Formats: sequence, structure tokens, C-alpha cells
Amino acid sequence: MQTVSTPFDMPVIIFVGLAVGISLIIAMAANYFYHWVFTSTFIYSLLITGSLAFFLTLFVSKKWEFQSITTDFEAQTFYAIMMIFQSIIIITAFAIMLSTRLKQVTTIICCFIYLALGSVINNTAALFGADSFLTHTLLSPFARLNFFWPGDAIVQDIHLNFGYVLQISLYALTFTGALLATSIGLFQTKDVG
Repeated sequence: MQTVSTPFDMPVIIFVGLAVGISLIIAMAANYFYHWVFTSTFIYSLLITGSLAFFLTLFVSKKWEFQSITTDFEAQTFYAIMMIFQSIIIITAFAIMLSTRLKQVTTIICCFIYLALGSVINNTAALFGADSFLTHTLLSPFARLNFFWPGDAIVQDIHLNFGYVLQISLYALTFTGALLATSIGLFQTKDVG
């Protein structure tokens, strides 16, 4: 909504409400009849019903008329969401790595520190010199999370292209793989029991 006077998009509200309601019913029924865990069942069913609701809203206008899928779908918004999602995946992989050795509160605090350092890592590297030994040694374990932040590009009306998003995706895949491989190595040597 751009202003307060902008009318609500009722198809979106109804489709999302139905998705949440159906997911709740599925999770409650699965928990009651099959003793499935409520939260995970709700999340899985909401993933499916929420995705279906999203695609339905692309085909229905505010006036409940059918429209082309490209009317409300903007590639820039999709690219921005994908980039932010990938930064969340990296932080999640970092949390998994830490959780093999640390407690919950310490893991969360370290993740916040990792997020803060990853967001300003380029500025920090500039202080020490981008090609210095100190920069490569101390700052290389931190993902450059500012690459995933599309806010500056959106504010400056710079269009994100598919090539940039693909590069960021490969960087995220590589970094996440490295963090998860480290997690496996840390967990292998942990005494369980």
C-alpha cells in the first residue's frame, strides 16, 4: 500500500488467510490423528499452500478479474528476495556450524556478530588495505553479506540483472557448502552421549 487511502488487495488477503487456515487445519489434524509434530507440519503445509496462494494472486487482480501473470510480477522484486534469502541461508549454515560446539544463546549472539561483520566487511577491509595479509587472514571466514543487500540498488533505481544474481547465488552456494563441510568436520570429532 502506497498510502492509507489505497484500497486493500482483497484477493491477497483472502488467499493468504485461506493458506494459513488450511495449513493450521492440516497441522492440527496430523498432530491429533498421526501424532506428527505440529510446528514442522504447519511449516511444510504452509510452504505448499502459501506458494499456491502466491501464484493465485498473480493471476487475480484487485477487482477479482483474471490478469496476466506479468502484471504484478516484477523481476527486480524477485531478484531482491532471492538475494536476501541467500544471505539468510549463509547465516543459517553459520549457525549450524556453531551449534556443533556452542550453546543456543552463544550461537545466536555469534550469528548477530557475524551478520554485523558480514554487512560491513568491505569497509573493514578498506581500513587494513584490501590486499593485505591481515585482511585475507582475519576477514576471509566472513561472508560479504553486503553483496546480498539490494536496498542500495533499489533506492538508486539501479536494475539488478540476472548475471549479478547468478554470481551471488554461486558465491552463496560455495560459502554455504564450505560452512556445512566445516560443520560436518566439527561434529565428527564431538563426543556425543
